Amino acid sequence: MEEAIKLMEKLIEEGKNYKPAQNAQNAQNAQNAQNAQNAQNAQNAQNAQNAVDKDKEAEFEARRNNIKNDAETATKLNSAVQGLSNSKTEVEREKSLKEIENLKNQSGVASQKHEGEIFEKKNELAKSDPVGYGKTMAKVIQDKMNEFKVETTKLGNEVEEKLTKLQKGEITSDAEVREIEEEVSNKVSEEVANNELNSWLTKAKNLLKDSVNAFEDQVKKIKKSLYNFKHSSNIFQKKAYQLKEAEVEKSLKDLENMSTSNISQEPKSSFFRPEVIVPLSLAVVAILTVAIIIIRKRRKIKTKKVK
Repeated sequence: MEEAIKLMEKLIEEGKNYKPAQNAQNAQNAQNAQNAQNAQNAQNAQNAQNAVDKDKEAEFEARRNNIKNDAETATKLNSAVQGLSNSKTEVEREKSLKEIENLKNQSGVASQKHEGEIFEKKNELAKSDPVGYGKTMAKVIQDKMNEFKVETTKLGNEVEEKLTKLQKGEITSDAEVREIEEEVSNKVSEEVANNELNSWLTKAKNLLKDSVNAFEDQVKKIKKSLYNFKHSSNIFQKKAYQLKEAEVEKSLKDLENMSTSNISQEPKSSFFRPEVIVPLSLAVVAILTVAIIIIRKRRKIKTKKVK
């Protein structure tokens, strides 16, 4: 029994001090590992380049989307302007005014193109019925605030009071009605753009916190939306971007870095390495050897007792 214990201790000690032999096979294994590492490094470099290309693709798509949006908004504005004609019903004119108001947060180019015509049409409507026009525009603006979740407190006390006066029909001068309408409308449009940009920035931050579950299409969608603001021709989106420029640029950079890191993860070390397997195997052999010796000795003792 004492011999078995000594043998086990010897085998375990040898296992602790085991070092893989520096033979031809080990040299080949080392070369294979180096080749695999080189291939992984090359793949990582390619993945990083692909991430940069995808980032440029997102920015290009945002620019292309803005151009497409300009064309679509121009068509919608042209139709809405026609709806302001005196020949239209009050309901039809209100619908057109609402369309024009909402499109203020779309294309900048299209809005500038129709700006003069819209200005004149609105002046005509205000002159014909200052109080009625003021109430209609107050309702249109309030609907826009509700749709885009703009809180009244965001307007400031002065602008909020002016909106209330329009709603109550307290302003009787057509020129004053138009002046207040433009002031309130522009402030609301600014807040709409701010809300939209803040929403995308929040989505970017949440995605960065949960980068493990981030899908490529989600990253691309958020980056594209942020680039939309960066390259927008709309004055309200431009202003929103300028207020948050540093935060937008940081989010874009973080999203790009996340895309690169997610596709460039290093493979984990394998459990099946000689420095792990060999000592473990020696320990198992030692245990089995001791077990066999003990069993044999017990059998011999039993045999002697029988005799």
